[in-house]
Amino acid sequence: MKLVDNLILLAAAALVTGLLVPFVSARMNERRLIQRRQAEEDLVRDSKFIEAQTAFLDGLSTDLWRLAGTILGVSYYATQSREQFAEAWRVYDASAFDELFALRANVSRANRLLSREARGQLAELHTWLFGTVDPRLTTMARALVADPGRDAGGDWTSWHVRTMEELFTRVEAVLATVAKEVGVTERQRG
Repeated sequence: MKLVDNLILLAAAALVTGLLVPFVSARMNERRLIQRRQAEEDLVRDSKFIEAQTAFLDGLSTDLWRLAGTILGVSYYATQSREQFAEAWRVYDASAFDELFALRANVSRANRLLSREARGQLAELHTWLFGTVDPRLTTMARALVADPGRDAGGDWTSWHVRTMEELFTRVEAVLATVAKEVGVTERQRG
């Protein structure tokens, strides 16, 4: 009986080993495969998100500096050349509303791509441009157009310098914050 018991035990062990081990091994391999696929999908999703953030930064930078150049062109040429001022004002007057709303669209896009801090900085910049800079620039430019003999010196020069300094500071701060989030900040050179 001992031999029979041992043979039964050996057969049972072989059966368990032959059937159970491959089953458990297959389940473990399946679980690892699922985890690897999930990790790959997460990596692809993260990569696409970073690409979207980088594209957003590139577009935002272009939009902000184009708008800054258009604004500052008006105030610069107001003291330099009436013909160039007239052209700069015409360009600004024709494009400012669209440019400011394109910037607002970037604020909306930022809601899906950026942190609260970055969105806040961008929204504050838009509010300042739309609520302070544009009305003041428009008022000054229309007054100069209405009275071509008017002196465009001191008021325009001081407005230009103050606005340029604040505009550059605000734009650079927004772009630096977004770049930091995207991970494309300037690297230290050693």
